[in-house]
Amino acid sequence: MDPTEAINEPRREMAGQRLGLFLLATVGFAGLAMWNLVSLWGIPVVNIEKFFEDLTGSKDHLPQLSQWVLAYAQAGWGLLPPVVVGTFTITAWSVMLLMRHSWRFLVVATIALLVLIGHALVVELALKRPWIEVVQSLAGAPASR
Repeated sequence: MDPTEAINEPRREMAGQRLGLFLLATVGFAGLAMWNLVSLWGIPVVNIEKFFEDLTGSKDHLPQLSQWVLAYAQAGWGLLPPVVVGTFTITAWSVMLLMRHSWRFLVVATIALLVLIGHALVVELALKRPWIEVVQSLAGAPASR
């Protein structure tokens, strides 16, 4: 065995591991970006606002976070959320691509994945909490605050 091969073998293995993690992070980005986009595009904003106006007399009775998410979903004719999610995902992936030869891309990937997960959870919870409170009030159970 050539001495340079003995030195280069662990480097090749590490490069393969980095490539595998990079591809896994890329698939994670794609999945989370799609989850974010579907959760935002799937918002029947007009129907939700009309439902709460009919039920409570005004959409102002919605929690503030829900009002912000509904306004965010309508911003820019509904195009702002996909632009924000898409731009963030592409920027984070590009920075990861630039750092793919070291392990530092994992830091960028971790931060970006956490931001995308947080974004999706805030949207989901902001829209589902009012529905849960309505169902609880109809069932006679006390609503959690």
